[in-house]
Amino acid sequence: MEISQEWGAVKQLPEAVSAIRRDVDAIRRGRLNGSQSGPRVKGQISDEGAANLGAHWLMNLERNGKLLAVCSDDGLRQKLMTEARSVLGIQQRWTGQTTSEFPLPSTYSAEIQILAAEYGVVRNEMTKFPLGIGTAKPPRHKTGMTFGSIEMSAIFLEKNPAFEFATLEPHKVGGIVITPRELDWGSIVSIGQYLAKLAAIEFARVEDYWGFLADGSATYESVKGVCDIAADNSKVTTMGAGNTAPADATVANFRSLFGLVNSRVLSTGKWYLNATWRCFLPELNSEANQYTYRELPDGTALLFGRPVVWTEVLQAYTDSAAASQYIAVFGDLNYWWFAERVNGPRIDVSGDVLFHYDQIATRFIQEMDFDYMATDASAALKTAAA
Repeated sequence: MEISQEWGAVKQLPEAVSAIRRDVDAIRRGRLNGSQSGPRVKGQISDEGAANLGAHWLMNLERNGKLLAVCSDDGLRQKLMTEARSVLGIQQRWTGQTTSEFPLPSTYSAEIQILAAEYGVVRNEMTKFPLGIGTAKPPRHKTGMTFGSIEMSAIFLEKNPAFEFATLEPHKVGGIVITPRELDWGSIVSIGQYLAKLAAIEFARVEDYWGFLADGSATYESVKGVCDIAADNSKVTTMGAGNTAPADATVANFRSLFGLVNSRVLSTGKWYLNATWRCFLPELNSEANQYTYRELPDGTALLFGRPVVWTEVLQAYTDSAAASQYIAVFGDLNYWWFAERVNGPRIDVSGDVLFHYDQIATRFIQEMDFDYMATDASAALKTAAA
């Protein structure tokens, strides 16, 4: 009689046990994935992040009915989909849902920003500022103030600096990473690593272009970078008339930048040049001064005793004319803000946009901005006008 009365509760036990088993399996998979991914390898995002990105990439193709065209081998396709569902914790076939119900990864997309730091410069050198909704206006000094002597029992005068506000607002940059259909589909991790590396390299390049060379034009949505702000504030040395080739640069040209920056920057500043200058800079050394430029055993370099950071966006070394081009920057870029969304770039996948090329397009978009804290923290060297 008692068993009959309690049968309803007993009947539900098998289903409850199955649910617990599924939860335990999910926890085991999560712990296993974490132990396999380990620390992030230089030049890659973590295996866990790559698997997540690759899984979302596959799921978007499957949802749009494009996966069969990408991977015609039924066994391999089933293997990849099983792996993708396991990574994302999806047990049933993905049908009828929208991308808003299964959003692309945000947890791991920030890893792409970390990877971009390995390929770029301004992301490492400038002060980070988180972009929010609308426009941020951090204050900066417009004119400074001077402390002085105060006599005993004298009136303590106020020292009021003039302030103004920087402007940091979202500016979208990004592009499309093309994935050929013939890519090796052996693992979703390899798919994710492929997409992440190409995106990180391009983000690093565009960040450096904006950070150094944005000229306030419509191309850069009125944003100005380090070189243009230096020009606006008479912090640029232009080489002598007729010296339009970067090879015409002299020791005096480089040294002149020290006189344009704030004296405090002399002990914290760095040089920023294109890596092609490594073939020329040793020629600045002379018998009288053999240490103008030095390359150290660890691969780093010093110019006038200050570190050199290599960037591809400044003018490359050449004997040919390259009029009105910035060839070097000296300064402390900590006095610049690099603002970005902290949750990483937005990622979207399309199997239609490049249908006629039999390719898959993955769009990466991030929002960023630049502005300065001080106008005398950096100076630039420029070739002569034509």
